[in-house]
Amino acid sequence: MATPRASPERRPAGEGTAGRDPNMAQSMQGKRHDEGPLHPCSGGQSGRRTRDGAGGSRRKTGPEARDMSDTIDRNAVVEINIQMNACRKHLQTHNLYSCVARFGEVLEKLKTTPMLASDSKELHRDINRFQQQLASSKTFRDVYGPVTFRDDDFDTTLDFMRQLMILKDEEVREIMAQGSLNGETSGPGDGKPGMDEARLALERGDFAEARDMVGDDEALRDGLADLYNADGIRSRRGGDFDRAVLQYRKAIAVRPDDEHLHYNLARAYLEKDDRAEARKAIDRALAVNPEFSEGARLKRHIDATLPRPASPPAEGDPKP
Repeated sequence: MATPRASPERRPAGEGTAGRDPNMAQSMQGKRHDEGPLHPCSGGQSGRRTRDGAGGSRRKTGPEARDMSDTIDRNAVVEINIQMNACRKHLQTHNLYSCVARFGEVLEKLKTTPMLASDSKELHRDINRFQQQLASSKTFRDVYGPVTFRDDDFDTTLDFMRQLMILKDEEVREIMAQGSLNGETSGPGDGKPGMDEARLALERGDFAEARDMVGDDEALRDGLADLYNADGIRSRRGGDFDRAVLQYRKAIAVRPDDEHLHYNLARAYLEKDDRAEARKAIDRALAVNPEFSEGARLKRHIDATLPRPASPPAEGDPKP
């Protein structure tokens, strides 16, 4: 069975290539591509061991020492490290809600688990590093917005993770209660078993989980992809480019081999004046289909407008 393809957003002949509004009246029922032009781009030191010797504390031995050692269960530290690895995997596979939830669990356990100073230092280093990976993830920023973290300020990070999940849950409940996006039905997959569950995963940002739910169900996959592609087109036309990017990402999550979806994502990034991300998106479109002529034209346009690196000074020229 041939898989339907989302049509790329096209511009009228003669024209150059260059928040959220659920009440927009224009209907996209039955349309898969955007024929509108591009908008102009806007330019502890806990666990320290005591020492023997003059002036130092006495090294504890016997039952007293056994009581201290009994308070530290290094298996709990191993479990925290396993959960950190799960956080990294969720981030890598774009299961973002699961990533946030698991990271919150890590921070909770960090607060309540006694550990050696060496284990604490290593965990703090790993968590700080993961926070930076989270903040720099383009997909995470598209779904949850930009975030910043302070090293070792894990109480603040835990509060933020909790609030992030509360806000996302409220947003998802509102979207799911509508039953559709801006009054649009979901097409061939509408009403199919698994549709609501897959949409819930997509809205939360658990993209890999949604893809696993869809599996080989072509009608469900195409219904979801067409639903989010249509809303992405509608959002781009309405000037909500951040939402357009997010909706195209959801469509791509379930139908990643559709070059037209990557093309549409590239156009949305162009509207945001983010040419570097636009170039990545159009490269993915051409990787799917090297014969995609519209994609090749858009890539040439992006390359022509990307800032060029400064040329090195010629031999003998004074260096700045």
